[in-house]
Amino acid sequence: MDISLRCSTESPRMLSKIFSARRRTSVETAATLAVFLSEKASLVTQKAVIGYCYVRTSLPLHELMRDQPFAEAFERGRWLAYTAVLEDMFVIAEGRLRPSAADDSPRLAAALARCFDGALADTAGAAVRDEARSAATEVLHRRLSDAQALTPRSIADITQVSGQRVYEAMPIHERHRRLDRESIIAGVRFVTVGLAGEFARRIDAPRVVADLLTSPTNGPPTTGS
Repeated sequence: MDISLRCSTESPRMLSKIFSARRRTSVETAATLAVFLSEKASLVTQKAVIGYCYVRTSLPLHELMRDQPFAEAFERGRWLAYTAVLEDMFVIAEGRLRPSAADDSPRLAAALARCFDGALADTAGAAVRDEARSAATEVLHRRLSDAQALTPRSIADITQVSGQRVYEAMPIHERHRRLDRESIIAGVRFVTVGLAGEFARRIDAPRVVADLLTSPTNGPPTTGS
């Protein structure tokens, strides 16, 4: 979730080619699924958190980050929001992958939880993130297991969970954002629903499921450090 402004110095045509190539790349393995879902979670999180901070304060992020208390709250809140959105991304992915898992749905849930844990480990940098990772993985595994008893829910329904948690993670005092809860949740939902077509186009469900289920780490996710 790099907030670098380097993109402003790149050729728009070159960036267009890069993003176009990414859109065409098929997601066929557990590793590429983790990267794909992490990228989408980062996109949703940045739009939600950075966008809201700008709307609420009318200041660009680099100005806000000069205030140390805000910078600390922002980093913590951004990671909590990212974790929540990534969790929902995996729940959405499970609904797309489940038909290809047949009777192996419980193993699919465990494998996805491990994949999620690995994705979080790749973003962890502070102690609070490491401490929270195993708890987040446990929560996701329970959600995936519970979801398998039901018909896959719509993206709009699933993102009610991350939307609420993004609202709670915002680095703006609650008294200044208490009237913005519904708009924050709606913003998370809107951006995530907009990714539905990309999920359908890029995820090769049979291949991803085959890779997840043949992985040597497809048992129950481990918890704790």
